[in-house]
Amino acid sequence: MGNLLRRWFGGVRVVLILLIAFESMGRSNGHLPVSGLFILGDSSVNCGNNLFFPSLPFSLVDTSFLLLCNTTLVPDLLAKKLALRPVPPFSGQSENVGRAMQGLNFGVPSATILTSGDLDYVSLKQQIRYALNTLQNFDLALGRRRARRLISSSIFYLSMGAHDYTDLYYPDIYVAGSRHPEFAHILVGEVTRAMKDLYHANVRKIIVAGIGPLGCAPRFLSESDPDSINSTNGGIKCEDQLNDMIQEYNTALSLALKNLSSELPHLRITFCDVYKGLMKMISNPQPYGFKIVNKACCGVENYGGWDECGAKEPMCEDPSTHVWWDGYNPSEGANHLLADWVWSGGPLGICSPMKFQQLAATSSLMIVQQPEDWQDP
Repeated sequence: MGNLLRRWFGGVRVVLILLIAFESMGRSNGHLPVSGLFILGDSSVNCGNNLFFPSLPFSLVDTSFLLLCNTTLVPDLLAKKLALRPVPPFSGQSENVGRAMQGLNFGVPSATILTSGDLDYVSLKQQIRYALNTLQNFDLALGRRRARRLISSSIFYLSMGAHDYTDLYYPDIYVAGSRHPEFAHILVGEVTRAMKDLYHANVRKIIVAGIGPLGCAPRFLSESDPDSINSTNGGIKCEDQLNDMIQEYNTALSLALKNLSSELPHLRITFCDVYKGLMKMISNPQPYGFKIVNKACCGVENYGGWDECGAKEPMCEDPSTHVWWDGYNPSEGANHLLADWVWSGGPLGICSPMKFQQLAATSSLMIVQQPEDWQDP
């Protein structure tokens, strides 16, 4: 009898902790109806503290990116604007439901939209699977009604695709000697399917970031054929062929997300054009405090484009003057500007159809599923 009572009181204690955490969310973020921030992506959202490869021996996991950056990333800054706690990595938090309710970061630096078959990369499909498993855990812990309220009032932030071009596709361009526009549509198709998977799990607020101007990034300036680098935007050198492909992808993705929003009732999904924001800094750096737009703060060789920033690579004296932190990741100063523009729109209006702040203010009561789906199991 004593053991039975102890188990019963222990179960009550767990439920009370979860309910207190759930009810406190609305009071902890300045009354914005956002329960949590869930992040998927690559090195634009995670610096290497998310080693969640449960099926692989640690010796097979590429850990060269563990010191990839020393900077604050856009999702970190957005979480702060929401008055949420710093979003922890998925690794080590998957069983802590109470902590996970305010958000998790499923991103890893070496992430791709496509499934490459290379052990060094984690695909969007894999990250979505971990996210969906987490949402199912909320159902079990909170009951369906409270879980769906939590999920529909949370924001999911996706930023990836750079590695699909830089590592999976771009090296073959010079061999093939031609571009393949259908590659962008393959990537967009994968992102669209992932967004539908989230939607069917009751996610209703999504931010999708496009890919930045990689053709202006130090890594590609350092390895490109000098004849392919053109001086554009006031004399700034960029590899136009790569940038053109990135813009094809961003344009196709923006249109697909707009169509998806029309297709799926109550979905609020916003596309943020990171390319436009970074090009503004690169082409007109002085008003934003930048002086160096084509050289990495942390790296070696031409333009500081190699290697990714690790323990042995030299850092610049003043990171605040650089647009780029390493071979193709923006600096902290650039990330602060991007986060401000994503949040409030900024002078460029890089997010459409609504800015992050507007999406956050959208009441989850307007976007939940029908009442008949709200019955507890």
